[in-house]
Amino acid sequence: MLKRPELRALAFSEQAARAAARAAVGQGGPKVLLQAETYVVDQEFFPEAQDDWKVTAVAEWTFFDGGKSRARACEARAAAEELLYLIEDMKRQITMDVSMAMLNFNSALKRIDLASSQVKSAGEDYRMAMKRYTAQVGTNIDVLDARVALQKARTQHVDAVYDSLAARSDLQFAMGVEKLQGKALE
Repeated sequence: MLKRPELRALAFSEQAARAAARAAVGQGGPKVLLQAETYVVDQEFFPEAQDDWKVTAVAEWTFFDGGKSRARACEARAAAEELLYLIEDMKRQITMDVSMAMLNFNSALKRIDLASSQVKSAGEDYRMAMKRYTAQVGTNIDVLDARVALQKARTQHVDAVYDSLAARSDLQFAMGVEKLQGKALE
């Protein structure tokens, strides 16, 4: 789950919401501002004529703001909590996506095995129909039917391989990885 970008984005959003909640809590406390300025004016590179310094310190503490800062803090904490629930929901969704993709991938692999055996069986049927036809025991309709069955089995095999590759890419996406380790279908 750590490789899913949307989950990482939600985690960063949750951290930002918690920081906003801490900042909102800090709004109710004292605020200190310190500002320093310097003015140097002269014709020379090292001025001697006018050298002014100014330091300003401001302290502010709002004792009553009508509950505004407390409401902001509660709102920010609620937003952070909502993001936590979204993260948990996203984790459950990812788990479900991965399990569904894994089931589809395993099913597609089994369909390849089944389609391979059907191609072998249909090939044998076609071979036997051709032998019977050349021995003048079978008809050309039997040969044509066996050939259609063989082509259909080959098409189903290609479809099964395609479906397994699509299921593998779905599994890779669900897991958030670029390459899936393990059984390859090349």
